Amino acid sequence: MPFMRQRVFPQSVAIHSSKENVIVSDAIVHVTNHSTRDLFIARDPNWDDQVLFLDGRRLNRAHRLGPEESADVSVPMGPNDGAKEYLMGVIFADGRDYDYGSAGAYQMAIGHHSETGLLGVTDESTIKRPAMRYTMTDHAPWSVRMDFVDAPADEPAAPPRGLAY
Repeated sequence: MPFMRQRVFPQSVAIHSSKENVIVSDAIVHVTNHSTRDLFIARDPNWDDQVLFLDGRRLNRAHRLGPEESADVSVPMGPNDGAKEYLMGVIFADGRDYDYGSAGAYQMAIGHHSETGLLGVTDESTIKRPAMRYTMTDHAPWSVRMDFVDAPADEPAAPPRGLAY
């Protein structure tokens, strides 16, 4: 049977079936902005060969996600791809000017935890002090839920948390 590809967005996982009957899914992060500010989602420029999708459409520039809005961030997986510690590089920022401006951001790699095989943050650094913080829940091998909320004003800048499992 030739390689077949099925994409279903935004609520479900995209499944791929190869001629060897190996099932591989796109890695999908379900993001919800519960904060009072806009959340900006961008591809990490250090991952220059990465194709990142937002709700099934290629993400070429930062996307604004308003308060109480949700989106699915994903990377397409090929028939020979499998679980990796570094699957996608994403920036989640509290403003568009996160690179050289005043906005704070989380710059992170999302992939599979080497021991559990579940999807989550595998590397993280912060840019300035993000006005939001996040939690990750519903970890599964190919999907995870990420919720952003306002960071308390008196909360100290958080150091990189490493693995968020």
